[in-house]
Amino acid sequence: MLQYLFLAVSLALILLAALKAEKKRYAVTIFVSLAYMALLLFFTKSVPMLAYTLPAILVATSLFYDYGKRNAMFLAEAVFLVALLMYWAYKGLPLILLMKAVGGAMIVSIIPNLSNSANREGKRTEVKRDIVQIILGIIVMAIIYFLPEWLSYPIIFALIFVAGVANSYMSSSSCAIAKFLKSLERSNVTFGAGAIYIAVSTMLLMGFVYSKPFLLFGIAALFISDSFATIIGINGRHKIRRKKTVEGSLGYFLSLAAIGYTLIGLWALPLALFLAAVEIESTHIDDNILVPSAYIIVYLLAVTSSHL
Repeated sequence: MLQYLFLAVSLALILLAALKAEKKRYAVTIFVSLAYMALLLFFTKSVPMLAYTLPAILVATSLFYDYGKRNAMFLAEAVFLVALLMYWAYKGLPLILLMKAVGGAMIVSIIPNLSNSANREGKRTEVKRDIVQIILGIIVMAIIYFLPEWLSYPIIFALIFVAGVANSYMSSSSCAIAKFLKSLERSNVTFGAGAIYIAVSTMLLMGFVYSKPFLLFGIAALFISDSFATIIGINGRHKIRRKKTVEGSLGYFLSLAAIGYTLIGLWALPLALFLAAVEIESTHIDDNILVPSAYIIVYLLAVTSSHL
């Protein structure tokens, strides 16, 4: 069966990745990812999916290690995950579970890099990068809103990995596109790291937030309101803490509340206020990971208690 071929290839890929990785850290990461998979399958009552889920977990775990370092390995791993997606779609398997598996495994591998140590760049650079982020957010939201899940999930999943491969190659390129992308990047960070965090959080939101309106709300918080907070806050004069201003936080809250009200009604107000508070606290952990993670936890707690 093809799932066992995928499993064999995934084992070969992680063994190749392990040859040049820091052995102890890599082994710990794989172990934690497998523990995450066990919990995921147990709580989703999908233990029979083990043979399908294990390849996704293993390869997604090693993906971040190879980003921008060994392009051939990164390309092989990304192509593998897209092929696995196509197989899941062909078999009619739950794509939400695949998003949970890949997103969770990648979170485990990037945890050591989540500190928010990036420096703010000039206003022009910050505004330019956030305008690009808003445009991407609108595209992602449009795909989710207008297309059914069986079509929107594969499109976004594939786009994420195509973009990831392109970014990995651009990190060592001097072509015009690479120069443009590098002009958007902040100093003191790995090229494309912010995009990876957003991509991982997008997959986690799609994996854990089952309601389309609430999913769109989470995507808006990740792509759009975060950008509004920076664009408005960069000129703010009333500091809250290190990089945060009252003006930026108000911009975050008001933009998310306005977008959210059209999606989920009055639920948008307390959720927007909560996420704005979390965004203020994201001075040590990247907000592209912290804010969506907090939203997912609150959403799951709300679903458990009130069946949103």
